[in-house]
Amino acid sequence: MTMTTNLIISAPLTDVRREPDANSELVTQALMNVPATPTETRDSWTHVHLSDYEGWVRNEVLADPIEKGFTCFDDQTCATPLGLVVVVSVTHAPLYASREGDEILDTLYLSTMLPLLDSSHPLRLQVALPDERVGWLARTDADVRKQELAYPHEPVRVATDYARSFLGVPYLWGGTSYRGIDCSGFVQLCYRMDGYMLP
Repeated sequence: MTMTTNLIISAPLTDVRREPDANSELVTQALMNVPATPTETRDSWTHVHLSDYEGWVRNEVLADPIEKGFTCFDDQTCATPLGLVVVVSVTHAPLYASREGDEILDTLYLSTMLPLLDSSHPLRLQVALPDERVGWLARTDADVRKQELAYPHEPVRVATDYARSFLGVPYLWGGTSYRGIDCSGFVQLCYRMDGYMLP
């Protein structure tokens, strides 16, 4: 990892802490491919600014931005060649190692957005991952969307459908996924999938 102002979260779900300590208060959680701007490093921790929070994350969960599947231009903007991304549309989805095998690399969570590399397989979509890796998602677990419309404005009914999918999920202060979620994380996540970015 190079220290740059543009890094991303490389783990599927990352705890963001108030202090550089695993026992410190959980501020929020960040999903894979979320931009993170580093401001300070202490031992095995880096302080980062996310779009709506700041806090400390372990160094190993930070990576350079995904380049596979992206084309960058002189004006510092980047786009996928097809202009398409994959957005996880279920509370949690297995990330497969290949287009047809059963080996699971990890689990991705609702609203995770990754560049689409290949959509030719009838059952799985190939996505770019941090560190130049690739993975496959079941078509039933994700939506293919235009990059600029990754989170399109949908009727509020859609937000309530996402909300229902979290029935029975445990409460976790600062949580943002089906593994545990708090009130602000719950509302932000449901509305993000509906195309509304809440602060």
